[in-house]
Amino acid sequence: MKKKFMMLFLCMMVSLSACGKSENGKNVENDINTNVAEDNKTIETVQLSDEQLPEAENMHTEDVADIEEKNEVESIQEEIAKVEVKSCEYKNADWSSMGQQEMNLLTVEWYQLWDDELNSLWSRLSDELDAEKKAKVLDEQRAWIKRKEANIKAAGAMAFGGSLQPQLENSTAEEMTRARAYILAGYLAEVRNESFIILPEIQESIDMADPSLDDVFGKFEGQWIFEEERGACVGIERTETCAYGVEGSNWTVWVTGGDIISDLDVYGYTENCIVFKVAHEDYDAFYMLTFNVAGSIYFEYGTSLDAMDEVISATGTNASFPDAYDTENMSVEKEITSSTGSEADFEGKISLEEYESFSAVTDANDAKGYNKFDDFADVLNQDFIGTWYNPELGEAIRLTDECAYVYIPYLDEYGDTPYEWELIDRSDKKLCPELAIYISGKGAGPLAYYVAGFREEYFWCNSQMQIFHRQ
Repeated sequence: MKKKFMMLFLCMMVSLSACGKSENGKNVENDINTNVAEDNKTIETVQLSDEQLPEAENMHTEDVADIEEKNEVESIQEEIAKVEVKSCEYKNADWSSMGQQEMNLLTVEWYQLWDDELNSLWSRLSDELDAEKKAKVLDEQRAWIKRKEANIKAAGAMAFGGSLQPQLENSTAEEMTRARAYILAGYLAEVRNESFIILPEIQESIDMADPSLDDVFGKFEGQWIFEEERGACVGIERTETCAYGVEGSNWTVWVTGGDIISDLDVYGYTENCIVFKVAHEDYDAFYMLTFNVAGSIYFEYGTSLDAMDEVISATGTNASFPDAYDTENMSVEKEITSSTGSEADFEGKISLEEYESFSAVTDANDAKGYNKFDDFADVLNQDFIGTWYNPELGEAIRLTDECAYVYIPYLDEYGDTPYEWELIDRSDKKLCPELAIYISGKGAGPLAYYVAGFREEYFWCNSQMQIFHRQ
């Protein structure tokens, strides 16, 4: 008896630990099955080809078998612990050695692991709940499916149609489905009078995976200034206290001299992004509200998520970002934005004479094969300030503390226009840093280089297979 108790305790502790480094059975109601089927369509864009399917099925067979062949005496705590262990294997995979397509496919598998567990839990739960509780949980599940679909769309929109989109969608689906599986597991354990415990750190990750829309709006709450001279701003306010409040809504978003939308128009959202869709007679209007790295906001508009052509960059005070109206931090962005395309003469432009003198200056041996990755944190700490040249494509970029200049003839860029740039940490998605240069404004996808490694005289990009040499 003592031995059995210790084994149970150890299994529970596995479930409660973090990952470390860094519908089977009887069918349930037709309507919830329909909703689940519709939900699965969300990731159809990243389903495997006929050639890839057998291999992926073999890789996933053990995961599904573990869920389907449940030990009758196994507790829900032990069951979820086993799935969590497999989930940690995905989390701790060698993401840095993979190409984008590999990561897209692996995140499909990761999502499927939790989706299988969710469906298994739901099947048993629907059989064991009493009628009243079952109806309540069914309504809750339908609402969750709608929210999940919306959040997946919003996550994908952040890639502006790029190759990263499937991974962002799959990762959001996995995170939300894992969170929901824990909730259903708790319900099933309660029905069976079993103990079920979630440690605070796991609960925190679950809460982050499925935030409420009210909480996300709360992060943006305030008036964000984009034209100080005339006091023009973007307002995000609770409808009950807003002079322009939209009837029947909880939150209203308004722009000085412009549009008024509300939470009734929300198309999807993530932890730090809200996408709106407003249907007109001849077209659909999309709006996107996001934070940038400085804690200010971007309010973007377009007639499709792939073409958000109008962008407002605004600053303001906000409870979630108390330093957002720090003029020292925002001075570079304001200067570049106001001067781009003007007659302002910035030092650091790339002349034709200079461009024609550029060449590869080293053998760049560490970059051979493009499949070697440095530690992501180390790359982010490197000094990218300087002039860089890729001879294969004839691309030259000059990065300064204030802005970036680009000399790429095939893009009609000749080194005379200052652009905003930033080095983006994407390690939370298991991705290498992105060097982003906003040659079309932040409403459009940037000129992006995915930096796999950095040496003093060169850096290389794995997915683009490019080496840039310092000049």
